[in-house]
Amino acid sequence: MEDLSRKASQHNAEIWDKLVAMKSGFTATVSARALNNPLPYINIYQWLPEGVHGRRVLCLGAGGGKHAPLYAAAGADVTVVDISEAMLEKDRIMAERYDFRIRRLQRCMTDLHGLMEKEFDLIMQPVSSCYIQNIEGLHREVARVLKPGGLYIVQHKQPFSLQTTPKPECGKYAVEVSARYQGKLPPIDGSEHRESGA
Repeated sequence: MEDLSRKASQHNAEIWDKLVAMKSGFTATVSARALNNPLPYINIYQWLPEGVHGRRVLCLGAGGGKHAPLYAAAGADVTVVDISEAMLEKDRIMAERYDFRIRRLQRCMTDLHGLMEKEFDLIMQPVSSCYIQNIEGLHREVARVLKPGGLYIVQHKQPFSLQTTPKPECGKYAVEVSARYQGKLPPIDGSEHRESGA
Protein backbone atom coordinates (compact mmCIF):
# COMPACT_ATOMS: atom_id res chain seq x y z
CA MET A 1 0.00 0.00 0.00
CA GLU A 2 2.82 2.41 0.89
CA ASP A 3 4.51 1.92 -2.51
CA LEU A 4 1.17 2.49 -4.27
CA SER A 5 0.59 5.66 -2.25
CA ARG A 6 4.08 6.93 -3.11
CA LYS A 7 3.50 6.27 -6.82
CA ALA A 8 0.12 8.02 -6.72
CA SER A 9 1.69 11.01 -4.96
CA GLN A 10 4.51 11.24 -7.50
CA HIS A 11 2.06 10.92 -10.40
CA ASN A 12 -0.18 13.67 -9.05
CA ALA A 13 2.78 15.96 -8.35
CA GLU A 14 3.84 15.58 -11.99
CA ILE A 15 0.31 16.17 -13.31
CA TRP A 16 -0.19 19.33 -11.23
CA ASP A 17 3.24 20.64 -12.25
CA LYS A 18 2.20 20.12 -15.89
CA LEU A 19 -1.15 21.85 -15.32
CA VAL A 20 0.74 24.87 -13.97
CA ALA A 21 3.03 24.86 -17.03
CA MET A 22 -0.06 24.70 -19.29
CA LYS A 23 -1.64 27.62 -17.37
CA SER A 24 -4.74 25.52 -16.65
CA GLY A 25 -7.66 27.34 -15.06
CA PHE A 26 -7.35 24.90 -12.15
CA THR A 27 -4.07 26.63 -11.28
CA ALA A 28 -5.16 30.28 -11.49
CA THR A 29 -4.15 32.52 -8.58
CA VAL A 30 -6.59 34.62 -6.56
CA SER A 31 -7.41 38.10 -7.83
CA ALA A 32 -6.17 41.33 -6.25
CA ARG A 33 -9.82 42.30 -5.86
CA ALA A 34 -10.47 39.24 -3.67
CA LEU A 35 -7.35 39.92 -1.62
CA ASN A 36 -8.59 43.46 -0.92
CA ASN A 37 -11.68 42.00 0.75
CA PRO A 38 -10.96 38.32 1.55
CA LEU A 39 -13.63 37.55 4.16
CA PRO A 40 -16.52 37.01 1.71
CA TYR A 41 -14.34 34.45 -0.09
CA ILE A 42 -13.19 32.50 2.96
CA ASN A 43 -16.39 32.79 5.00
CA ILE A 44 -19.03 31.90 2.42
CA TYR A 45 -21.00 29.74 4.85
CA GLN A 46 -20.49 31.96 7.92
CA TRP A 47 -18.46 29.29 9.70
CA LEU A 48 -15.88 31.89 10.73
CA PRO A 49 -17.94 34.55 12.54
CA GLU A 50 -14.86 36.03 14.25
CA GLY A 51 -12.75 35.87 11.09
CA VAL A 52 -9.24 34.42 11.07
CA HIS A 53 -7.06 37.35 12.13
CA GLY A 54 -4.26 36.02 14.35
CA ARG A 55 -5.36 32.40 13.88
CA ARG A 56 -3.08 29.63 12.68
CA VAL A 57 -4.46 28.22 9.43
CA LEU A 58 -3.32 25.15 7.49
CA CYS A 59 -4.28 25.12 3.81
CA LEU A 60 -4.01 21.41 3.05
CA GLY A 61 -3.57 20.21 -0.52
CA ALA A 62 -4.17 23.84 -1.40
CA GLY A 63 -1.12 25.17 -3.23
CA GLY A 64 -1.56 27.41 -6.23
CA GLY A 65 -1.66 30.98 -4.96
CA LYS A 66 -5.34 31.02 -4.16
CA HIS A 67 -6.32 29.78 -0.70
CA ALA A 68 -3.19 30.60 1.33
CA PRO A 69 -3.03 34.23 0.08
CA LEU A 70 -6.72 34.73 0.89
CA TYR A 71 -6.24 33.59 4.48
CA ALA A 72 -3.02 35.62 4.79
CA ALA A 73 -4.84 38.73 3.49
CA ALA A 74 -7.44 38.16 6.23
CA GLY A 75 -4.69 38.24 8.86
CA ALA A 76 -4.08 34.54 9.50
CA ASP A 77 -0.72 32.89 10.14
CA VAL A 78 -0.76 30.52 7.15
CA THR A 79 0.94 27.25 6.28
CA VAL A 80 0.21 25.59 2.94
CA VAL A 81 0.94 21.94 2.16
CA ASP A 82 0.86 20.65 -1.41
CA ILE A 83 2.41 17.79 -3.37
CA SER A 84 3.26 20.02 -6.35
CA GLU A 85 6.40 22.15 -6.39
CA ALA A 86 4.94 24.33 -9.15
CA MET A 87 1.73 24.98 -7.20
CA LEU A 88 3.75 25.97 -4.12
CA GLU A 89 5.86 28.28 -6.29
CA LYS A 90 2.65 30.16 -7.13
CA ASP A 91 2.12 30.67 -3.38
CA ARG A 92 5.70 31.92 -3.04
CA ILE A 93 5.18 34.44 -5.83
CA MET A 94 1.91 35.69 -4.34
CA ALA A 95 3.48 35.98 -0.87
CA GLU A 96 6.35 38.00 -2.31
CA ARG A 97 4.07 40.21 -4.41
CA TYR A 98 1.72 41.06 -1.52
CA ASP A 99 4.22 40.84 1.35
CA PHE A 100 2.47 37.88 3.01
CA ARG A 101 4.17 35.38 5.28
CA ILE A 102 3.14 31.96 4.00
CA ARG A 103 5.01 28.84 5.13
CA ARG A 104 5.13 26.34 2.25
CA LEU A 105 5.70 22.60 2.64
CA GLN A 106 5.93 20.19 -0.27
CA ARG A 107 4.61 16.78 0.72
CA CYS A 108 1.62 14.48 0.62
CA MET A 109 -1.29 15.42 2.88
CA THR A 110 -0.97 12.08 4.67
CA ASP A 111 2.51 12.97 5.95
CA LEU A 112 2.53 16.20 7.95
CA HIS A 113 5.88 15.60 9.67
CA GLY A 114 7.39 18.82 10.93
CA LEU A 115 4.00 20.19 11.97
CA MET A 116 3.35 20.18 15.69
CA GLU A 117 0.46 18.48 17.44
CA LYS A 118 -2.49 20.80 18.00
CA GLU A 119 -0.78 23.56 15.98
CA PHE A 120 -3.72 24.87 13.93
CA ASP A 121 -6.98 26.62 14.75
CA LEU A 122 -8.35 25.95 11.27
CA ILE A 123 -7.57 23.46 8.53
CA MET A 124 -8.95 24.34 5.12
CA GLN A 125 -8.80 21.57 2.51
CA PRO A 126 -10.20 22.21 -0.96
CA VAL A 127 -11.07 19.25 -3.17
CA SER A 128 -7.99 17.04 -2.86
CA SER A 129 -8.90 13.84 -0.97
CA CYS A 130 -9.71 12.21 -4.31
CA TYR A 131 -6.00 12.29 -5.25
CA ILE A 132 -4.68 10.17 -2.38
CA GLN A 133 -4.81 6.47 -1.51
CA ASN A 134 -4.78 6.75 2.28
CA ILE A 135 -7.81 8.72 3.53
CA GLU A 136 -7.42 7.25 7.02
CA GLY A 137 -3.84 8.53 7.17
CA LEU A 138 -5.02 11.98 6.07
CA HIS A 139 -7.65 12.15 8.79
CA ARG A 140 -5.20 10.85 11.40
CA GLU A 141 -2.79 13.69 10.54
CA VAL A 142 -5.58 16.28 10.52
CA ALA A 143 -6.67 15.13 13.98
CA ARG A 144 -3.07 15.31 15.19
CA VAL A 145 -2.33 18.90 14.07
CA LEU A 146 -5.77 20.46 14.70
CA LYS A 147 -6.30 22.13 18.09
CA PRO A 148 -9.16 20.83 20.27
CA GLY A 149 -12.24 22.77 19.23
CA GLY A 150 -10.57 23.71 15.93
CA LEU A 151 -12.41 23.72 12.62
CA TYR A 152 -11.73 21.41 9.65
CA ILE A 153 -13.32 22.69 6.45
CA VAL A 154 -13.01 20.13 3.67
CA GLN A 155 -14.51 20.01 0.20
CA HIS A 156 -15.18 16.84 -1.76
CA LYS A 157 -16.03 15.91 -5.30
CA GLN A 158 -18.89 13.55 -5.80
CA PRO A 159 -19.95 11.64 -8.91
CA PHE A 160 -22.99 13.76 -9.70
CA SER A 161 -21.02 17.00 -9.89
CA LEU A 162 -18.45 15.32 -12.12
CA GLN A 163 -21.12 14.61 -14.71
CA THR A 164 -21.89 18.27 -15.36
CA THR A 165 -20.71 20.45 -18.20
CA PRO A 166 -21.19 24.16 -18.80
CA LYS A 167 -23.84 25.16 -21.31
CA PRO A 168 -22.71 28.51 -22.72
CA GLU A 169 -26.06 29.21 -24.35
CA CYS A 170 -27.79 29.46 -20.98
CA GLY A 171 -24.85 30.35 -18.72
CA LYS A 172 -25.57 27.40 -16.44
CA TYR A 173 -24.38 23.88 -15.81
CA ALA A 174 -26.23 20.89 -17.18
CA VAL A 175 -26.13 17.31 -15.93
CA GLU A 176 -25.07 15.05 -18.77
CA VAL A 177 -25.97 11.74 -17.08
CA SER A 178 -29.25 10.81 -15.44
CA ALA A 179 -29.25 10.53 -11.64
CA ARG A 180 -30.78 7.08 -12.14
CA TYR A 181 -27.73 5.86 -14.07
CA GLN A 182 -26.49 2.46 -12.86
CA GLY A 183 -22.87 1.30 -13.07
CA LYS A 184 -19.61 3.06 -13.83
CA LEU A 185 -20.14 6.64 -14.91
CA PRO A 186 -19.07 7.42 -18.48
CA PRO A 187 -16.38 10.01 -19.19
CA ILE A 188 -17.46 13.56 -19.99
CA ASP A 189 -15.45 15.37 -22.66
CA GLY A 190 -14.13 18.79 -21.77
CA SER A 191 -15.51 18.95 -18.24
CA GLU A 192 -14.12 21.89 -16.29
CA HIS A 193 -14.72 19.86 -13.13
CA ARG A 194 -12.05 17.27 -13.90
CA GLU A 195 -8.31 17.73 -14.00
CA SER A 196 -6.98 15.66 -16.87
CA GLY A 197 -4.72 12.87 -15.64
CA ALA A 198 -4.95 13.54 -11.91
